Amino acid sequence: KIFGTTRNPWDVNVTAGGSSGGSGAAVAAAMAPLALGTDLGGSIRIPCSFNNLTGLRPSPGRIPFYPTDYGWDTLVEHIQGPMVRCVSDVGLAMKVLSGPDDRDPSSIPCDGMDFHKAALGQQKLNGRRVAYVGNIGGVIPLDQEVEKLVKEGAYAFEQLGCDVEEACFDASDIQDIIMGTRGFGMVARYADRYDKHKDLMTSQLINQVSAALDLSVRDVVRSERLRTQYWHKVRRFMENFDYIVAPVVGAPPFRLDEPLPKQVGGVAVDRFQDVFLSTYVFSVTGLPMISVPCGLTKDGRPVGMQIIARRHREDQAIEAASAYERLAPNLFVRPTMDLTVLKPVSEALTTPGVTIKK
Repeated sequence: KIFGTTRNPWDVNVTAGGSSGGSGAAVAAAMAPLALGTDLGGSIRIPCSFNNLTGLRPSPGRIPFYPTDYGWDTLVEHIQGPMVRCVSDVGLAMKVLSGPDDRDPSSIPCDGMDFHKAALGQQKLNGRRVAYVGNIGGVIPLDQEVEKLVKEGAYAFEQLGCDVEEACFDASDIQDIIMGTRGFGMVARYADRYDKHKDLMTSQLINQVSAALDLSVRDVVRSERLRTQYWHKVRRFMENFDYIVAPVVGAPPFRLDEPLPKQVGGVAVDRFQDVFLSTYVFSVTGLPMISVPCGLTKDGRPVGMQIIARRHREDQAIEAASAYERLAPNLFVRPTMDLTVLKPVSEALTTPGVTIKK
């Protein structure tokens, strides 16, 4: 820890999320107009949900990534996206960031999509079909307040001319898929550092890397096979819908003095993965998705929902988010902050193990 704990501008006693929690807090507090995140398990969407921001997780390769040691990877670090305060800023950011680059062999062309135009809210959504998936067939634990706000957000699309229904696909094998896909990412990112700097790692990271190193090649291949089968289930489901609306996180931002909520929606949880499972459910598909605010809990903690569009249709995800923002502009607001609770960063100068070069 260099600068101490990152606090949430909406409530300094709760988490700002992660892994881009500092970026989310900075954008929400108007310290920056935009931040970039990379998202496998929700590192764009989670801090956006917890800080009442809008964040896009685009298709793999939509925003080129260079330099990288994993040029053909779509899980470790290739899914970058903007974190902003309003949907129009998503369009502006994507206009600048997206497009193919030969230095990234996974990058893809935009095929004439105008993300800025999509964010201006000129496209009507009449007749588009929306699936509200709730707790995704009981796969994710879901807090009652979160469920209420996300469901209201989903059915608000009826006011925009959409057909909304509660439906779902079979996601029962998501944990087995995550085991291999996340394990691959853990080994790729941290295995070398684990060998050299294990003493500097948190116990949670040590446990995750250790479990990943125990996986066999056969385990990873099996997960990828399941992931392919899972993709086809979601693909067939999306043939009947233009969008899926789901919670970003099953719980609202939890207290900083709690490493993890003990239960969510009456279900005991003991791993980060359980609390944030709703992000993984869609991450492994590679579909484009955007997190938008959908309200505050009774005690003022932000809640976000994610809008998932069809393959490679970031423009349609942005169109839906823009229409929703026009319908409910009161949800896309900044916090009123009590600056007296903040501590000076000069405390970092005395942090053990940190050298400040002047």
